Amino acid sequence: MEFTHKGVELFAIASLAVEAIFALKVLCLACSYGQLIRQKVRNAAAALGRFASQPYISRRSTEEKIRFEEVCQLRVQMIPFYMGCCIVMSQLGLITGLSHVTLDGWVQPGGYWTSFALCVANMTYLFNPRVVSKATMNFWYVLHMAFGALFLAPWSITPAQTFNASLAVLALIRLPAILFATTPFLVVGCNLGVSALLLVRTMSETWAPPACDILQPALTLLCGEVLGLALTTCSAFALNGLLHHKVRRDTRHKNTTSQLVAASSLLSLTCDAVVELDADLRITKDSPQLATMLLRDRAGATVKGMMFTDLMPTEHEAERAYEILSGRSCTETAAGREEGIHANAFHTRLVDSCSSKFRTEVFQVAYSQVDGQVHHLIGLRDFTDQTALAGEKAVDAMEGCVSSMIDEFSWEPAEKADFRDRSGGDSSESEPGVQELSVDDSVFLYVDMQGLRVAAASLTVAHMSGKDLGELLSENGLKILQQIWEEATGEQEDLMYPLHQLKIHCSDGRYSKISGRVEVAKASTGEICLLLYFKPTPRILRSYCPSSEDPMPQGADTASENAPVVHHSL
Repeated sequence: MEFTHKGVELFAIASLAVEAIFALKVLCLACSYGQLIRQKVRNAAAALGRFASQPYISRRSTEEKIRFEEVCQLRVQMIPFYMGCCIVMSQLGLITGLSHVTLDGWVQPGGYWTSFALCVANMTYLFNPRVVSKATMNFWYVLHMAFGALFLAPWSITPAQTFNASLAVLALIRLPAILFATTPFLVVGCNLGVSALLLVRTMSETWAPPACDILQPALTLLCGEVLGLALTTCSAFALNGLLHHKVRRDTRHKNTTSQLVAASSLLSLTCDAVVELDADLRITKDSPQLATMLLRDRAGATVKGMMFTDLMPTEHEAERAYEILSGRSCTETAAGREEGIHANAFHTRLVDSCSSKFRTEVFQVAYSQVDGQVHHLIGLRDFTDQTALAGEKAVDAMEGCVSSMIDEFSWEPAEKADFRDRSGGDSSESEPGVQELSVDDSVFLYVDMQGLRVAAASLTVAHMSGKDLGELLSENGLKILQQIWEEATGEQEDLMYPLHQLKIHCSDGRYSKISGRVEVAKASTGEICLLLYFKPTPRILRSYCPSSEDPMPQGADTASENAPVVHHSL
């Protein structure tokens, strides 16, 4: 190879070395990511195929029609900005042509009239903006592309001006005008027409030889047109995809908002108060209902900005509630996973301004906002004298999960539903003296853990009063109560422990399972005692069936009189 200029031999060698390194690196990347590249190409081809196979708008589903209309509406919203730019640019072009028409003949005469016609067409929008609407967007796109083709026609510019003119048309008309086209295929068709015009010109016209021999003018024009066609087509598809993605995202956001409004309305029907918490579990808005629950409804008082966990009586309950609210122990549906929504329910206690504690059922809906911040929609329901709605589906936030022997708390009696179906004479119909008891009626036992006996009992289960715990409870049940009593003899005395499936021995030699709770209380003498609340089963009731003529058992009367005064919190 002979070089015409001195010193370029080193340049040629360096350039070949750089190109060889680049080719080697591209080959290595192709080998390393070949599977990924093939997958991306297949995905792009499949996406293009799905887009090309979309049915006409009249045959699309309702959801697709709505999305298409919303995308068109987004394009309409961008029309004023684009048309304003077109009016300004066409006026500048007309003024520039007017200043050159008497001097050096800037372009061919057809170019001046094309600029004049485009300026007049754009000014019609200035006097009547309704000429450009959702129904006429495609017409205006074709009109602008027609003016772009006229600018590149032989009657407007000479062959020497074609390359510069094609760049100007690409930047000022072909790329911005894709906002008008409702489908990318219209963009492809119109731009192919412009490319065909330039191809015809390069083949039919005589082009002046360039000042240097690097590139021929016709070849330069064709290369630039190929790049311009690719850029315009890709921009059209990208813009269409981005608009559809925005519509889908906005639709999901609207659906999420609707779901949260529905959840808030439902919580308002079933709960005493509904509040919203931020990511730090602070109340974001004032809630008169919550203020009423907490007896803080005086003038000027507000709960906004308070930590939700500060409303709980003990630190342990606050920590447990914080773990549940900020954790992932919640119900999560497939739609919820996609939208970032989680539902949950648990039980805890709140304390009012008078330091009175009351049992509260908490319903939680956690969701992620657009900015990624997690918020909580909380429904609060006081169920001190009622049955919990969540039942076994709730995550128990009560303190007292201190032993592995204590199962998860349940508010339903163990034999509520199936005691009639069990064999062995467990039906209450065999004993006419047994009175039916509502599942909402709870009884209590005052348990003296030092003497290991029942010191007092409700009238319904008065036959248990005075009995030894070893005789009444199973060995495992006695261990549970002993462990609760031992752990509650310290500083933390006002606690509540759930019990589930605790075995109670009956007079017929069998046992019955109960579910309820144990409250740790302090007697007037200062002694720590246990209050066992539960709902008695029919078998327990059959253990003591008083008739109308029988007096009350002496043990129950004596126990009731001798029982110390107990201060406890429900």
